[in-house]
Amino acid sequence: MNIMDFANDDNFRSNWSSNPTVQTPWYELTFERAVPCNMIVLTSGNSSATNYSFQYYASGKWNDIKANNEGEKKVNIYRFDRIWCEKIRVTMRQFDKAPEIAELGVFNEKR
Repeated sequence: MNIMDFANDDNFRSNWSSNPTVQTPWYELTFERAVPCNMIVLTSGNSSATNYSFQYYASGKWNDIKANNEGEKKVNIYRFDRIWCEKIRVTMRQFDKAPEIAELGVFNEKR
């Protein structure tokens, strides 16, 4: 029941949750066209996931995002230099139980 749409439906009470048998779960957002962004806000549905990595897709390949985490366990804010991307992917690498994402927001913050 916890489908992928629940991770970006503007409702913090609904969650996407990974299948518990998946060793390295990931969640991906696809944009209609390339968009600029420099901040990702990830609100977890539970606090079991402790290690996230981010990538963006541009010009036909995936690239790593080197981001600084400025959040707590439940709400994590990742800031990085502005990029243009067609997709954003978050991969969960360490967790105690199947990870959940309540909301994943991608922003182009003015600085």
